[in-house]
Amino acid sequence: MSQIREAIDRAELKEKLARAVCLFLAEMLRTRKLNLDRSAEIAARVVERLDKIETELNFLEAVRQLEFEFQELNILEQDLINLYGMSERKKMENYVRQYAIHRLPNNPEAAVEIMEEALKPDTTLDDLAAKFSEFAKFLEKF
Repeated sequence: MSQIREAIDRAELKEKLARAVCLFLAEMLRTRKLNLDRSAEIAARVVERLDKIETELNFLEAVRQLEFEFQELNILEQDLINLYGMSERKKMENYVRQYAIHRLPNNPEAAVEIMEEALKPDTTLDDLAAKFSEFAKFLEKF
């Protein structure tokens, strides 16, 4: 069952990334920063690599490699960095929320403490797991 969920997650990720590229190329066409031929060439090269993509980080690396050939992708790279950071943050917040719900009845202080730490802008999931051993154990279930 988890393999099916992983396959669905990968397909959703690829669709999301493909949509991001399409929106980027559409905006570049709209603002006349790209012509149709160049846009089609970039899209074809991105699609070639899409099947090998497993994570957002893989996709960001692929865009960085393509940037040597297509300098226009520098703007997309920045957009993806922002998108990747946002999705990692959302994932962390989701795990913290689930953990807090789990811990709140038995140990409200621990739930509040981890939520306060998660609110700090530079905090990552790894930081929280390193600081809170019970949270790290909780994450192992996922």
